[in-house]
Amino acid sequence: MSTIEAVIFDLDGTLIDSEPVYYEADKRLMNELGLPLTEEMKHEFVGCGNLQMMTILKERHRIPDSMESLLERKEHYYLELARKHMEVFPEMKKFVESLAQKGIPMAVASGSGPDLIRELLEQVKLKEYFTELVSSEEVEKGKPHPDVFLLTARKLNIKPERLLVIEDSVYGVLAAGRAGMLCAAIPSILTDPLPTEYYQADLLFDEGMSGFSAAKILAWMENGAPGNVN
Repeated sequence: MSTIEAVIFDLDGTLIDSEPVYYEADKRLMNELGLPLTEEMKHEFVGCGNLQMMTILKERHRIPDSMESLLERKEHYYLELARKHMEVFPEMKKFVESLAQKGIPMAVASGSGPDLIRELLEQVKLKEYFTELVSSEEVEKGKPHPDVFLLTARKLNIKPERLLVIEDSVYGVLAAGRAGMLCAAIPSILTDPLPTEYYQADLLFDEGMSGFSAAKILAWMENGAPGNVN
């Protein structure tokens, strides 16, 4: 694994099975505001940070409520549901534990808020594995811009080209590429065909999390992380 010095994980849909929970939280908030939200509409925002998503919806629907109020209510609904229904993807947990045994530093770079990231990782008993927890709310622009990954690289004090990003969304794959980092993509929403952006990843699990294997990605890393493999 000489080319990879650390691994950066997205949180939602990558480490934890949170997308269905986020959908329910968003639906509650939108219903409260008298606005519809279908699963197809929600797909537009997979990989977006909470701030970015609510900014778009507030402008699009001319929502009068303050951004602070919208974010607080969304987080409240999300945590209420997450405390009952959140799970770690088993193979992803195995991958994290394997990296820890090998002494490879890990970080989380997510669109969720910093307090939410911390609470969720504590809830699923993963927080101890991560050196840095970074939120898109700490940077000017969220994914697909590279800002959150570049900030994470600075906090880790590791060059971008020596970092591997694990992502589930198109926005995340684009952000990792723009940051000059390697990327392994595990699509959380499977379509036929997949969006072409996923094929920009260096390693693609085109069957999503059901096809993800800790053993496969570790072997790929040990083989020097060759590009554009699926």
